[in-house]
Amino acid sequence: MKLKRFTALVICIVLLISLLAGCGSKNEDCSFPDCGPDSPPHIDFNAAISAFSPDTVMLKAGNSSFTWAELYVILFNTVLNLSGSYGPEIPWDEVMEGATLAELVMEYTISEAMTFLTYMYGIESSGFVPTEHDLAELREDLDSYIQEMGGKEALEEYLRENSGIYNFEVFEKLLTVEFTVGLIADQMFGIDGSDFSDESVIEYAESRGFELLMAMHILRLKSDDDTPLKEAEEILARLQAQVGSADFVTRFNDEMFEHTEDMGGLMSFPNGYLFVPDAMVEAFSEATMNLRIGEMSGIVETEYGYHIILRIPVDYDTPLMTRGGTSPGTFRQQAAAGNFEALIDSWFESVDQNVEFTKEFDSIDLRKIFVFHG
Repeated sequence: MKLKRFTALVICIVLLISLLAGCGSKNEDCSFPDCGPDSPPHIDFNAAISAFSPDTVMLKAGNSSFTWAELYVILFNTVLNLSGSYGPEIPWDEVMEGATLAELVMEYTISEAMTFLTYMYGIESSGFVPTEHDLAELREDLDSYIQEMGGKEALEEYLRENSGIYNFEVFEKLLTVEFTVGLIADQMFGIDGSDFSDESVIEYAESRGFELLMAMHILRLKSDDDTPLKEAEEILARLQAQVGSADFVTRFNDEMFEHTEDMGGLMSFPNGYLFVPDAMVEAFSEATMNLRIGEMSGIVETEYGYHIILRIPVDYDTPLMTRGGTSPGTFRQQAAAGNFEALIDSWFESVDQNVEFTKEFDSIDLRKIFVFHG
């Protein structure tokens, strides 16, 4: 499982991967801090080198610390994005959202640094140690980046110019932290949350106030005449003759695949819809709620057409439909992600209560560090 399936990654990790995949961003009409570079000027890396030594601690919590080399990655990419809108003459004293642009950059940088510091703190506090097999997988990923760029030196040069990364060791550390937190999630919940129990999923659903329903349906779309209704009645009659048989669900499934006109739903949800009541039109939801599990409805009319609904047991390994849309993964994955995010929140609270910013951090001067040329 990749961590990005469970929680948002710190911006520098996302940017590093996208850069190496050749996926640059461009957005000329943007607002801070989500501005994409549009032929950005070149940032003079020497200014960063002369500001602080790479291993200078900028902030720390417990035994976890964030160095200048790591902090610069976030600053570099934030400022690079800004240069896409402002060019090389960034107006650091311009007031936006009640603060100067320089203050906003530092505020945003702190939030991203705190996120990454939280990951490092979580790894340490969990006592998790990757296995040799895990480390071999990570080394394989790192080797693939080196090969893709034509050697370690070429990779380092590319990262320095495009992401503000001092050297391969910094790159390796950033990816190792992301990789290890993903392994912790795997250990706790299984790959893609596969070990997250039904009982835990139910507890998660109840804590969110979700009333889960699941149903299969056969839909005949409305037309200018009563043909769709007659077709639905014929299908219903065939199914009613099979009610109570051992293979009734199979019979319903066969009729659904042969006769439903909800082809988009059938392709996306072949095992049925998992949904909360307000995700569906009212008549469909009410009809489903009034059925017992394993019970079939009569003809249910909605604005779309004529439905025959079979309520089925909830399958948590199905995407959940809500009024806001459909979950990107299964509901079990969503529930596991929610629990993992709660754990990360607890890590963050500990970091937030104990974080220390060094005098070097307080002395950061963006005007002197970010010099453009070219």
